[in-house]
Amino acid sequence: MDHCTGFHQESQIIALSGAEAPLKGLFVSLWAALDGRALSSLHRSSVSAAFLSALLECVVFMARRLIPDSRKYEDGKEPVLTSSGTLDAGEDAKSLVRENFGKAWQELKDGRLKVEERAAARLVAQNLDVLDNCRARFC
Repeated sequence: MDHCTGFHQESQIIALSGAEAPLKGLFVSLWAALDGRALSSLHRSSVSAAFLSALLECVVFMARRLIPDSRKYEDGKEPVLTSSGTLDAGEDAKSLVRENFGKAWQELKDGRLKVEERAAARLVAQNLDVLDNCRARFC
């Protein structure tokens, strides 16, 4: 089964977690590492690159879990409410990607996230490529 299909158990757990926006809290906590200067070190470029890689991979992982398949879900059930209270997990996924890739871009541009240009470009491109493979459901 390809990673872009099905409404996986993980997305149902996220949707039913009871929190207003469980993913928002997760990414606020991840970004707090930058705000709290946890990435300050002698090897800041490599630490920041590792942080950016992990963050973007997490965004892509969660977004792909939120994108429902256009066919009937594997278990034959209809979709449940998403974390934002809508039935459109695709919109939640778009918002998640837009917010976090946008923040990453801004932090790179402002110099708060110190990653070499080539490394940052490679990380962003690789993760966008993964999302592009799910483009039919993401547009």
